[in-house]
Amino acid sequence: MKFFFISLSNGKMLYYKLKPQERNLSNYTFSKNDFIFKRKYNISTEAFSIKKIKNKLNNENCLFLDSPTPSFIYINKENLIISNFNIKNCNNIFDIYNSYLFVFNDCLLFGNLSNTQSQNVQTKKYGYQLYNISLITFSQNKNMTFIGMISEEKENGITKGNFIFTDLNLKEISRYKFEYDFEVGTSFCEIDNNKESNNKLIIIGTGIIENISQEPILGHLYLLLIDGENNYNIKKLYEIETRGGVYKVNYKNNIIYCAIGNTLFLYSLIENVLNNYY
Repeated sequence: MKFFFISLSNGKMLYYKLKPQERNLSNYTFSKNDFIFKRKYNISTEAFSIKKIKNKLNNENCLFLDSPTPSFIYINKENLIISNFNIKNCNNIFDIYNSYLFVFNDCLLFGNLSNTQSQNVQTKKYGYQLYNISLITFSQNKNMTFIGMISEEKENGITKGNFIFTDLNLKEISRYKFEYDFEVGTSFCEIDNNKESNNKLIIIGTGIIENISQEPILGHLYLLLIDGENNYNIKKLYEIETRGGVYKVNYKNNIIYCAIGNTLFLYSLIENVLNNYY
C-alpha cells in the first residue's frame, strides 16, 4: 500500500492513498484518478515540510513534520496517528546509524526516539543559524560519513553565510564562506556518481537578503569540490548568478533542478566536470 502527502502553505496537510497498480511504477505517469483522497489535517498555521524517516524502534517508516509544534506521523491500517514531539522548535531530523540528528535553529542534538522522546545523547550549540544539513559519504575512503551544513552568522552587523563540513562528532574540518554580504545559503545537494572517488561535488543555492521583509532579487548557484585527497579542503569551481533567490536545488542524471523565485530552472552539467573531478 502506498500513500501520498501534501503540505500546504496555510499549514494544512492532504492525505491520499494511491490506487494499487499492477504495472511498473518507475515508468508510469500518474493521473489524478490514481489518487484517492482520504482526509485533510490542520497541522499548523504556517507552512511546514514533510520528511520520511525510519523508526528505529520497529524499523517501519514514519513521517516527521517540522511545524512550530514538530510531530511524527505513523500509519496504522490506513489511519494516521499523529504524535507531537516533546522537544520544541526542532526544524529537521536525520538518520545517523543507531541514532538521530535533531536540527534546531542554532544547535544540533544527537538522540534516540524512546517512548518519552527525550533521551539526549549529545548537544552541540553553534550560536548561529543552521539551515540545510545532510550526510556525505566518501565510498573510496572506507565509506567514511561526514556532515555538511549551511549556516549564517553576523559579522559587524552583516549577515555572512557558510557551508561547513564536519565529522560525525560535529568537529569542523573545513568550511566555505560565501563571498557576498547578506548572502544566505538555502539548499544544497551532492552530485552522485557511479564511480568510487576521494572527491565530492556539492551544489549550493543561495539568496542575497538585505531586507528580511522582501524576497531576494539575486542569488547564486555554487559548484564546490570537497577534496578528499587534500584534507577535505573546499574549493569553488563554478558560480552562476541567479535573478532571484534559490530556494531548492536537486540533482539527477546530469541535470541540476533549481527553484528560483516562483520558477523551476533546469541546468545541464557538462560531462567534463564529472570526468575531471570524479
